[in-house]
Amino acid sequence: MTPILFIRLVPVASRNRFAKTFQRSFLGFLRGQLLLMLFLSILSFAVFSILGVNYSLILSVIIGVLDAIPGIGATLGVLIVTLLVLASQGGAIALKVVIACILLQQIQDNFIHPKVMGDALELNPVLLFLALFIGERVAGLLGIFLAIPLAGMIAAWIRSVREDASPPPATRNRRC
Repeated sequence: MTPILFIRLVPVASRNRFAKTFQRSFLGFLRGQLLLMLFLSILSFAVFSILGVNYSLILSVIIGVLDAIPGIGATLGVLIVTLLVLASQGGAIALKVVIACILLQQIQDNFIHPKVMGDALELNPVLLFLALFIGERVAGLLGIFLAIPLAGMIAAWIRSVREDASPPPATRNRRC
């Protein structure tokens, strides 16, 4: 279904609001995802440099970029980087890299991710976790990928409807 056909499903009176809400939510999601990738890449680079990993910049970028893939990206990134380090520097440093990557992923997924995405989409972190859970149950991996932007879009839509429904502050009845 093309975007033009999809927009025709939205009532004519709401199309402009829908387009603005979609754009704001989508851009917020992209901004949040880019921040998370940057955070993980920079932190991985710092840790890899401390550990003495060769090509730490390239490996940290691999970790950050692959982390953007929902569900399997973090595991795939750790696996690829660990195999590359194992092949080039041996088992001892590869073990340190695995431990460091897992710790960084856990810090990001449990503390940084909910805060960054919550701020980017103006959503409560609890709602983000609920959206991910529902998305996974309803549509599996695709649901995980789409859950956060859809939740952000729904929340933005509700906020815009509330803003349009409430009268401006100057015209509200005030009780003394």
